[in-house]
Amino acid sequence: MTKYDCPVGFTCQDIDDAITDAEKASEYLDNAVVHINELIGKFGSLEALRDQNSTLRKWGEEMAEKVKDLENEIENLELEIENLNEEINSLKSK
Repeated sequence: MTKYDCPVGFTCQDIDDAITDAEKASEYLDNAVVHINELIGKFGSLEALRDQNSTLRKWGEEMAEKVKDLENEIENLELEIENLNEEINSLKSK
């Protein structure tokens, strides 16, 4: 290199490449933000579903408890019927 040679080569292509890379990165990030927002929206839907599931579970537990209570009541009534039938038979035989 002589003292009259340009110390730097052509840089326009390097600048163009850097701009293109920045634009691609910006587009990629924009798409990522869109996808993240979609996921956040789905999480909101999932949270609503979680609430509905909790309500349904609680209702099911309450129904199961009522079934147990009613089964006990049936058993008690069947015993009462049996006792009353025995009393009737006892009174008939007198």
